[in-house]
Amino acid sequence: MKSYLSLIPISAKVHRKKNKMTRLCIFLAVFLVTGIFSMADMEVRSQKIRAVAEYGNWHIMLKNITEEEAGMIAMRPEVAASSWYNSLNYRLREEYMIGGKKVGICGIEESLVTEILAEELVEGVFPGEKQETLLLDNAKDSLGVETGDTVLLEAPSGEKRAYRVSGFLETEAMAAKLDAVVMCLPIGPFQELYRQEKQEDITDVDMVYYVKFKDHIDFRRAIDRIKAEYGLEEEDVSENTMLLAVAGASRDSTFVAIYGAAVVLFFLVLLAGTLMIASSLNSNIAQRTAFFGMLHCIGADRKQTIRFVRLEALYWCRTAVPAGVSAGVVMTWLMCSLLRFLSAEYFADMPVFGVSIAGIVMGAAAGLLTVLIAAGSPAKKAAKVSPLTAVSGNAWNTRPLKKAANTKRTKIDTALGVYHARQNRRNFLLMTGSFAVSIILFLGFSSLWDFMGYAITPLRPYTPDFSILSKDETCSVPKELVQELYQTEGVKRVYGRQFAYDITAHSESGDRKVMLISYEALQFNWADEEKWASDRIGLEKTAKDAGEGSVLAVYSQNCPWQQGDMIRTDLGELTVEGFLEHCPFSGGADTEILVCSEALFARLTGQTAYTIIDIQVRRGAGEKTTDRLRELAGDQFLFSDNRLSDKSARGAYYSFAVFLYGFLGIIAVIAAFNIINSISMSVAARLKQYGAMRAVGMDMRQIGRMLRAETCTYAGAGIVAGTLFGLPVHRYLWNHLIYPRWNAAWEIPAAELCLVVLLVAVSSAIAVRGPMKRIENMNIVDVIADY
Repeated sequence: MKSYLSLIPISAKVHRKKNKMTRLCIFLAVFLVTGIFSMADMEVRSQKIRAVAEYGNWHIMLKNITEEEAGMIAMRPEVAASSWYNSLNYRLREEYMIGGKKVGICGIEESLVTEILAEELVEGVFPGEKQETLLLDNAKDSLGVETGDTVLLEAPSGEKRAYRVSGFLETEAMAAKLDAVVMCLPIGPFQELYRQEKQEDITDVDMVYYVKFKDHIDFRRAIDRIKAEYGLEEEDVSENTMLLAVAGASRDSTFVAIYGAAVVLFFLVLLAGTLMIASSLNSNIAQRTAFFGMLHCIGADRKQTIRFVRLEALYWCRTAVPAGVSAGVVMTWLMCSLLRFLSAEYFADMPVFGVSIAGIVMGAAAGLLTVLIAAGSPAKKAAKVSPLTAVSGNAWNTRPLKKAANTKRTKIDTALGVYHARQNRRNFLLMTGSFAVSIILFLGFSSLWDFMGYAITPLRPYTPDFSILSKDETCSVPKELVQELYQTEGVKRVYGRQFAYDITAHSESGDRKVMLISYEALQFNWADEEKWASDRIGLEKTAKDAGEGSVLAVYSQNCPWQQGDMIRTDLGELTVEGFLEHCPFSGGADTEILVCSEALFARLTGQTAYTIIDIQVRRGAGEKTTDRLRELAGDQFLFSDNRLSDKSARGAYYSFAVFLYGFLGIIAVIAAFNIINSISMSVAARLKQYGAMRAVGMDMRQIGRMLRAETCTYAGAGIVAGTLFGLPVHRYLWNHLIYPRWNAAWEIPAAELCLVVLLVAVSSAIAVRGPMKRIENMNIVDVIADY
């Protein structure tokens, strides 16, 4: 043996079982950090996929620049791609028509298609001739055209122009929802069309210029430099907020708040890992007091002992850190696989076996650093062990008793359990801290669940796949169409609504504008099942009402009515029977929404036809179903395909929910394992004491009460500390993430708090069972021989 450090691998081999708990603790800490940071990295990737799919792969859009300035910007080293863009009839208010369908017209460059647009070129090529155009591929169904066909554009001026279809772009959600045709022309032909129709030239400053930056640059600095060098005002530069946000470069107040929340949670995760490892090492050192005293007997000095403890802790990292990192990576793979399973189309670009370098580095670095930090105090403690302690046979009891256990109010075994927990202040603080930080972490991450509820709207039961609408928003869609739609193969549900607009309502609270909407049985049932109604009796009364005037008001912050209020309208008197929490429509700031039955709507307005019919199709319904629904809608009604926007909403919800559940799941599992492991190590540090107690006559029932009292002391103090510190953390995150944007006041998260307290309580109850069996199986003769 060349040095004392040569004892480290020998000691690790001899005490493999004793060190297993410490290695497990290091593994859990590394798994916690790697898992959370890897999943956070994958969440950023999934949000980038979403941002590109919904908003395009561009970073800024510039206005009021010349062609010369655009050319200089395109040549900048940080710019990956750029393109001019303009549009004609963007909001479909003018009568530009192809085959009876309104048309939006865009002027673009090829780089917009190949590098910037979210919609890919799915067929054909970019227009090369003057009279060529690209169409969105929904035109294949709505116009019945293919690549190479000619379409005729009819302008409001009466002039007709023929264009050859050179290819198709992937349909965007809004175009599908409006059932609109979009044609894309090269910039030159677009400018000529614009000049002929508007009788004026379109200049550079009338167009916008999209810019996409290269990856791994300082986006914020690049944007600021472009603004400064070309004298652009704030209103001249529009940012792709979502894409910049996932790169950490957005100045939007919401995302700045998210960055701040991420920093807080980052330090909480590191604190959790540090306390877990520190508590474990402290218990480990306490078990081997005699060993370090013997080292001093054979000549090791204080510095050598400290170095020995730190290197021994790093030696344990040799296997624990790679195992923790591997487990975190596997957990990330499972989350990515789940996302691909839940929304295969939306997350097609998400790698199932994606590896987060940042997560691996953070996990490994956090494991090593926390081990070094956590080993500091136990190392100093080991260095203070005297040789006399080791040879005297009292290695497990190095401090004189200052105060005995309080047995006046409790039984001796319970009092001893509480005394053991509080005897060593440092150990008590570490154990309590490791319990408390689990609660703080859980409450901190649960605030993100509340944020998701406000920021991301999940698909409601009433969300349709297709809609058939009246062109003039009147009650003109016949009810008979519902039965025809139900007979279509692949159709699951059909439900309609009637609308009456701009109704003046008088009440004691003042006059308001009202929009009256009818619900049928399906929609009332959904409101009942989802518990959206404030009063179930009022909901049933409204659903069955045929003439008494019972209505439900859709809840809004400015709603002037209360349940039971009478409302006088030109249509008749109405009674507010309750409030609905959710409705698929919004009346605006000055208009309230009232919901009634179809029978009451017909009596009040005399209308029996629908304004809109919504359709939900079965899973796997193909284009044959879509074609039949479009055919039934005909030309007299608008046909809306909502599947793309539904897919986007579903993908956003799945992305956030899967990773958030993953975060909370990892925290819950590791909290449970940490509690069980900590109690087990705490008992192991006093195993000889418990054996001696058995030797002098204490039975297992009394030892059980003593262990439960010790565990309850740790758990109770941890719950109190976790609640006292966790609630301010939850409130801080709420006030930064939710309150500034949605003005929702913070409330104590009672459900989350009860859940995590229950988790701690159950884990503590389970934690006692293992040490109890170990003590029961001890050989008392061996314990006595050690004294």
